[in-house]
Amino acid sequence: MIRMVSVRHFISALIYFVLAAPLHAHEPTLVDRYLECLTAVWEQNATTEDVHNLGKLYAEQVTYSHPRVGIEMSGRDEVLGAMENFLGSSRLPRTSNVKTLTGTGVVVISFDLQLEVRSDNTWVPVERHQVVVLQTSDSVITSITDYW
Repeated sequence: MIRMVSVRHFISALIYFVLAAPLHAHEPTLVDRYLECLTAVWEQNATTEDVHNLGKLYAEQVTYSHPRVGIEMSGRDEVLGAMENFLGSSRLPRTSNVKTLTGTGVVVISFDLQLEVRSDNTWVPVERHQVVVLQTSDSVITSITDYW
């Protein structure tokens, strides 16, 4: 009987300390912030402020390339300006199966993307696998290469 009471008190105390312990929030990584800002830009009601929030993660002389379509851009202003041209042309972005590979000065992000894109007056569902290579320095993105 004494042993049973002690076990109950131990379990009660353990539960109390677990529930009372402060929760430590996960510190968002550069990848977390990048995907959060990028999906905000892909929303139908995205604004230039959303684009500029993404731009805060970029170095002033960031480069962007998309080899499949032959796009090459350099400089934060040019990259953000191009993004602003597409505001409102997509909606309902969802990323899943996000995987990262991190090295010194580089992060490779692999994910599945679902969204809808505007085609004339209709919304067309799009699903694709996307790989993004981010080169970084001093916690900012210096180069982006998109593959999809």
